[in-house]
Amino acid sequence: MKLPNCIIGGTGRAGTTSLFRYLSDHRDVCPASVKETQFFIQYVEDPEQNLPVYESYFSHCSDEVPIRMEATPHYLQWAEKVAPYMSKIIPDVKLIFILRNPVDRMKTLYKVRANEGKESSFQNFVQNRLSLYHKRLAEGNVPPPDTIQSGFYATFLRQYLRYFENNQLLVLFFDDFQRHPRDSVKKICDFLGLDESFYSDYDFSIENKSRNVRLKRVHSWTKTLVAQNEKVLNCFPRLRKTLRDIYLSLNESPSQDVVFDDATINRLTDFYAEANQNLCELLGEQGYCVADLPGWLKSENMQPTLENS
Repeated sequence: MKLPNCIIGGTGRAGTTSLFRYLSDHRDVCPASVKETQFFIQYVEDPEQNLPVYESYFSHCSDEVPIRMEATPHYLQWAEKVAPYMSKIIPDVKLIFILRNPVDRMKTLYKVRANEGKESSFQNFVQNRLSLYHKRLAEGNVPPPDTIQSGFYATFLRQYLRYFENNQLLVLFFDDFQRHPRDSVKKICDFLGLDESFYSDYDFSIENKSRNVRLKRVHSWTKTLVAQNEKVLNCFPRLRKTLRDIYLSLNESPSQDVVFDDATINRLTDFYAEANQNLCELLGEQGYCVADLPGWLKSENMQPTLENS
């Protein structure tokens, strides 16, 4: 069956869409007809019976193209349920995870939802999610992997490492990917056995960037319309980019400063301190050079602030 042998598994708001587009342009990569198939989440109870659905996303791929790829960022936070089935169905798959400072992820998620008219303030956005998380814990329920928990990266990666070999996982960081996309893609080419010279003169434009918009309702409708027609748009990447640029010229508004109050930032930093420490230790165990880790994983940035501890 034509199933993927490469998956960009997470995390959301960390450049996965851009990476999917960059790799899709490589002559030796065949992308899924839609970026996020969500297969192992949608069919988590019985994926084996629905393999023809999964294969349909790659039916256009030539046998001569060595890499078949999809990108579903939620696979990371759904690791406990996804990893065992994935290892059974595509045991030789290679997994790419781009991680981002979970505090910055929350800030970006807030901006996206505020742009859609769904949030009034960053403080309320964080408070509501922290309250729900602690409420579920107090009730003895295991909280689902929702927005606030999606930053528990080490917990999720350990699940994948239970079922896959270390050399099947590549962990990158949004910080590096944003500043030096060519270097990050080079690492991926080495990981997948691709010719890196393809990207020597490549234009690493940013996809799915958080933007301010004039008309929020129009923006919401446009997102829905694009999702409904993704298969068609993916067949014509130049047309997709042209239509995107036209839309942004009509509905993008000048960038506005969003106020992120220090108290809420400190609260999130404290909340993720232990999770970040666990990630640092896990990466060290897997052979990553701790000295090369991004600033938010340095020990001095993982200590809870005294007034909020």
